[in-house]
Amino acid sequence: MTDDEGRREDDEDLDVVRREEELQIGRVEREVGRVRIRKLIEERPFEDVVPRGIEHAEFERVPAQEDDTGQIEQLPDGSVSIPVLEEQLVVETRVVVRERVIVRKRVEPRSQRVRADLRREVVEVEVDPQTERLVHVDEDLQREP
Repeated sequence: MTDDEGRREDDEDLDVVRREEELQIGRVEREVGRVRIRKLIEERPFEDVVPRGIEHAEFERVPAQEDDTGQIEQLPDGSVSIPVLEEQLVVETRVVVRERVIVRKRVEPRSQRVRADLRREVVEVEVDPQTERLVHVDEDLQREP
């Protein structure tokens, strides 16, 4: 059985435990700022010349062909209907993916000096002069590690 200072009650041997601190350096990530990405809508004028066709009705007299049936579309009031067509431009806007923005994070290694005071227990052996010849002290205990 030992007391708080490491002395054994049933023996004459004495055990002393020596301790010292060691420094452990770890890394902790902390936020130092943020990157914000914003999309803005930009409007710019667009103008272009686009060809289109317009049909016009023209009248021409030609002799009938031998295989011409002569069928004419006639309306109930007796007039002939000839459709006149015109091309209309249809302008449509649509969203098209033009590019993708990629954001990458990279870690830039930097060295940083770390300073700390480390404590340790040092064992000192003090022997009374009258018992000095009876006590043997290990040399490792006399000098610091």
